[in-house]
Parts: sequence; structure tokens; C-alpha cells
Amino acid sequence: MRRLVEFHSLNLVGASWPVDGPFDVIFCRNVLMYLEACHRYAVLERLASLFAPDGLLMIDPTEHLGKAGLLFTTVADAVYRPRGASCLPAPPN
Repeated sequence: MRRLVEFHSLNLVGASWPVDGPFDVIFCRNVLMYLEACHRYAVLERLASLFAPDGLLMIDPTEHLGKAGLLFTTVADAVYRPRGASCLPAPPN
């Protein structure tokens, strides 16, 4: 299982992100609360474009998506799935 997991650090409000999707799950815990609303929306919009179909976003239960909530569907408490158009197509087999 460890070989399947990768960790990357990046500046969420930076102009470029040195990561490529699609991702099955993204943990973005205890981060969004420190961003201004405009940055929070932009970050969540970019994250939504990186998910594999049925990918999941995990945030802290005390955080909220704000206006970017329109980009996601709630799966469970603090667990979200990007809405259809935001997801990348499945990679070829």
C-alpha cells in the first residue's frame, strides 16, 4: 500500500502546481480555513479538476467549502466528490 501513496507539497495559491491528476483522494485538512474566500474558491476549483472519476476530497469537519460548495457533492461529513463536469475522464486501461 505504501508504494501507492505519494506526498507532495505545493503553494496552493501559487501560479503553478507541480502535480498532475487524476487523484483518487486528496486530503486538504486544516488548510482552507486560513485562505481568504477568493483564494479558497480558486484552490477548490483547481482541486476539482484534478480528481479521477469518483475521487474524494477530505477536509476537516470544521472547515467549509464556501461558494465552491457548488463544485462538489457531499458524500459524508467533510467528504466531498467533485460534480460531474469537474472530473477528468478515466485514464485508458
